[in-house]
Amino acid sequence: MFQLKKALKILLFLSIFNSSSVFAEEVGILSTELDSGILTDRNNKIFQQEKLQRTLKYEKEKRKQGIENLEERKEEDIKVSDVSFLLKKWRFQSLIF
Repeated sequence: MFQLKKALKILLFLSIFNSSSVFAEEVGILSTELDSGILTDRNNKIFQQEKLQRTLKYEKEKRKQGIENLEERKEEDIKVSDVSFLLKKWRFQSLIF
């Protein structure tokens, strides 16, 4: 029983040591990247790409709305021009008769 507890403690120690060494290695890599500016450059590039995508999406939506507004304006202009044409025609006909 004593040997089993001792073996379990040794396994637990080894697993902690093993996982912490992997963790320490990962932390070391991250700290090296952070010190060298690689990590911040990478984050800045990702941020810039996301910002560019949002800007492009906004511009695309803005153009789409602009095109829809232009089409509506054209339709309104056509209606107004039709009405003005009919009024001119009516006035002309009323002058003749």
